[in-house]
Amino acid sequence: MDTFFVILYQRMFTVINAQYTFDDKYLECVSEHMAEMKPFGDVPHKLGIQLRRSFVATRTFYKSLIKGADAANSLADLSIDEECYKSITNMRFCGICRAENGGGPCSTYCSNTMENCFRYHAEFSPVWDNFVGKLI
Repeated sequence: MDTFFVILYQRMFTVINAQYTFDDKYLECVSEHMAEMKPFGDVPHKLGIQLRRSFVATRTFYKSLIKGADAANSLADLSIDEECYKSITNMRFCGICRAENGGGPCSTYCSNTMENCFRYHAEFSPVWDNFVGKLI
């Protein structure tokens, strides 16, 4: 930020005093005395602080997203065994076998299947919800 404002001040000084020609040594001198003259007030200092905070927050957010993606990929890699596939298929048709309207899953059978087949997913859910809540 300091370099940006030094260059900006040199350019402004040159444009404002366009009737004169300045060499690099003179402009360097102008830049060195810029801290004393404070042509931009405390804007460079405040802007520098805000940018640093913004970069820190952005970096933290980025790292959090990477960790979240890693966790989601790990969860996607969890396999479901053959017995669970059969249970899930049976669960879909449980209501039909019991002659219930709609043919949806039976609540007890559904709960048991979900608890057994997706136990790791269920354990992960509150942690994931907390993570997403903090990101938001």
